[in-house]
Amino acid sequence: MDWLQEGIENYWTIGGYITTKLNAMLASLTYEDVEDATKVVTAVNQTNGLISVTRRPLSASNMSGTLSVLNGGTGLDTIPNETLLVGTGSNTLSTRPIENVLVDNENFTTNHAIIKYIADATAGLTGAMHYIDEATVEITNGSSVNPRIGGYNFLTARAGDVITFGAKEFVWTGSYWRLMGDEGSYAIKGSIVDRDIADDAEIAQSKISGLTVSLDSKVDKIIGKQLSTNDYTTEERLKLAGIEENAQRNYIEHVYVNGNEVFPTIVDGKNNTLSLRISALTEEEEAKISGIETGAQVNRIEHIFLNETELNIGTIRNLSKSVNIVLNEFTDAEKAKLATIETGAQANIINSIFFNNVQFLPNEDKEVHITLDEAALALEVLRGA
Repeated sequence: MDWLQEGIENYWTIGGYITTKLNAMLASLTYEDVEDATKVVTAVNQTNGLISVTRRPLSASNMSGTLSVLNGGTGLDTIPNETLLVGTGSNTLSTRPIENVLVDNENFTTNHAIIKYIADATAGLTGAMHYIDEATVEITNGSSVNPRIGGYNFLTARAGDVITFGAKEFVWTGSYWRLMGDEGSYAIKGSIVDRDIADDAEIAQSKISGLTVSLDSKVDKIIGKQLSTNDYTTEERLKLAGIEENAQRNYIEHVYVNGNEVFPTIVDGKNNTLSLRISALTEEEEAKISGIETGAQVNRIEHIFLNETELNIGTIRNLSKSVNIVLNEFTDAEKAKLATIETGAQANIINSIFFNNVQFLPNEDKEVHITLDEAALALEVLRGA
């Protein structure tokens, strides 16, 4: 009994050994499960102390029984064909049959409501006039001719059917066509002309506005006599007495504006009209204008140069014909250096070098090369010279 010896040696008692082993075995029995709200548990399994569950999706096919109205159902086991569900105010719905033919039967609630609604909506419309279309054959007043309109069955014509033929309108009375109106038999306001009035109309003068008043102020014509009148006022006679015989009217034949002749034209539909446009200037403005020479041009700058470089004229900040001049400002240190330079000072440039009265000129790289006698330098020939 090795296990007993091991329990005594390691755990002191047999009960302690068994308890330790059981705890170790229980610790190894681990099953992790994740909750799924869309599924339900259908079975629970146990294998060697390890418990697991089986799930499946929840669907109507997995359910049985009757679902009440309170829970979103109908409260019915079955629903017959061709029936309508109607709320009863209780937990279970009731059914009503649906008929294909409309009949006035209160047992068929839906059909009865439709018939009642149509009857109420069309009450009093029997025999009401409704337009059909334009007739394709001539229709006259009192005739019963078939108008021959596509889609219109004249055999089932009802009183109130309205048709047109040209400018005429007809309504079916039930037995014949009655002329309702003829657009050619009346005149539209504003369209009456002289030919619309018959030669023998004999319209009374009193019916023409203002005609009798105008005629009352006229003098009847008498054959063989002339009409004359002399109804001038005293003031008008004095004026006429001061006018010489054969005197002419004061006509203006020529008009000049600033030395230029202006001729009559048509202005706003009026003939022989002068349109004068004179600009009023102040004395100061006239003095300025008198000082401007004839043909003088506007003081306009066409070219701008900065440091011998012409600047481009363009648009700056939405302003056309503008030039942007940028000046480089000197720093304080640069200004201090410039202050020590005398006026007219030139740059320190060496143009040539003379060595032992021999001139040396810079090359293209502005370099001057002088070659000395290395042997003489080595012998110190020049020492003490």
